[in-house]
Amino acid sequence: MSEGEMVAGPYIWHVKDEEPIETKRDVQRRWQGPYFMNKTAANHLEAWDSFEFWFSLPKGGAFAHSDSYCEMTISAQLKGNKTWRMMMYPESQTVFDSFDSFDRGIYQVNKWSPEYEFKVGPGQCVIFPPGYMHETYNKPAENNECTVASTFQYNLPFPVKYIRAYLPRLFSSHLVWAEDCHSRWEAFHSFVGGRTVPTVDVPELTGRVDAIFGAIDADKNGHLERAELIEYFSKAPQADFAREVQYSWTYKVSAQQRQEVATELVESRVDDTVGYNDVDGDGRISHEELFDATQQWNVLNYRYWSLRRLNVRDPGSVKAAMDLERRFDEKYRCAEGDYTCLGDNYFNMVKAQVRSLQQISVYNRDPDAAPQHDPWGGSHEPSGDRDDGRDDGDEEDGHDDL
Repeated sequence: MSEGEMVAGPYIWHVKDEEPIETKRDVQRRWQGPYFMNKTAANHLEAWDSFEFWFSLPKGGAFAHSDSYCEMTISAQLKGNKTWRMMMYPESQTVFDSFDSFDRGIYQVNKWSPEYEFKVGPGQCVIFPPGYMHETYNKPAENNECTVASTFQYNLPFPVKYIRAYLPRLFSSHLVWAEDCHSRWEAFHSFVGGRTVPTVDVPELTGRVDAIFGAIDADKNGHLERAELIEYFSKAPQADFAREVQYSWTYKVSAQQRQEVATELVESRVDDTVGYNDVDGDGRISHEELFDATQQWNVLNYRYWSLRRLNVRDPGSVKAAMDLERRFDEKYRCAEGDYTCLGDNYFNMVKAQVRSLQQISVYNRDPDAAPQHDPWGGSHEPSGDRDDGRDDGDEEDGHDDL
């Protein structure tokens, strides 16, 4: 957008997490969120606690990147005009196609192909979901002084249809590999707060879905209705996660506000759970719909953890990753009929270009990235040595046959 001219980076005032608490409280007393954030206590409080300010000069802007937030983000323009370009996080066929999703990384792999371009002026907002790529620029013809914007997040409703539709892409992104966002998304199909062990065994997955229906489908009609879901998320011990108020601001507000938020969370959890699973749009969840959601999640999560657990220092890890990706491609992509398998040409190219997994973006994460708990045992980071208790003769992935 700058037509080759130097771009000045913005100054970001991280009020939410980099200022002394006294400064943050003083700014919070003066800050006013958009009126539509006041319709629910949860969104009002999240916006109140998560805002930051962006200051940018004419000819300034931000290179294409994807934020690290697992929920929806709003950018409210307070002063000046800002031009935005945006696109969905691009598809990665395998882990070898991953890229640095922060500033300029997408340019380096030639995947930047913006779908939208628009201008935002004072009083206007941009709303975008987790993982959405965007770049900004303050055109000098439209700005003669510093522009100001404020960004913040909200949680209700959650972008569940977006997450479900683009789950394969998101599982290949920094939101899963670095930010552990999938730990917040898993319950939309599992109906429990803890992690489940990924499996690709169909009878096991069918049994999990049967158990959910056995616990919730009170009238045994083969569908999870809204009233049944309200009863479950409001009262079931295994659904207590849906009633827990766990945010950075939880203990900064009154008990009455926390109770109000807890009620909102249950109502939203019901709507979001239906939205995530209800493919035919009839307002309820069938056994087939829940099985499809459960299988999709488990296949992607199984692939992810099998890749993440590889020891990048092992000379054989590149071949192990290639073999796993080939099996995944042949069994789950090609089986759909309208997708051509990657084939030998693709994997021969990978073999020629990649000598170590340390060359791959997702295996070189920021040390400050969120730690993740290995569902097959222990805490694990992608660059660490693997010690999962298996003998040398065990299968490479060590679990179900992918």
